[in-house]
Amino acid sequence: MTNEDEFTFECNGDAWIETNLMNLIELLVSSTIISRIDNIEQLINYYNRIIHPHPSLNIYTVDNLEKLRSFASLVRCITALFPAEQAKNVFENAC
Repeated sequence: MTNEDEFTFECNGDAWIETNLMNLIELLVSSTIISRIDNIEQLINYYNRIIHPHPSLNIYTVDNLEKLRSFASLVRCITALFPAEQAKNVFENAC
């Protein structure tokens, strides 16, 4: 008989949570969602809430977080240069 401890699976995070976070990011950067957003500041808020997560979420590996950071940087730059309604259109066209 083998020792059960030899086959113990160790995981720092929950794969289900990681997958859902990655799916949420893909959804938020999709052209469908970007075209539906009415308020560009609301989109920035969504991006920032995921980029700067709660400290208890630090154990999760989110492979596409850099992609979201790129979109967040782009939208912040655009909103710094254009008024809100025009910024939405510029961001939508850029994506």
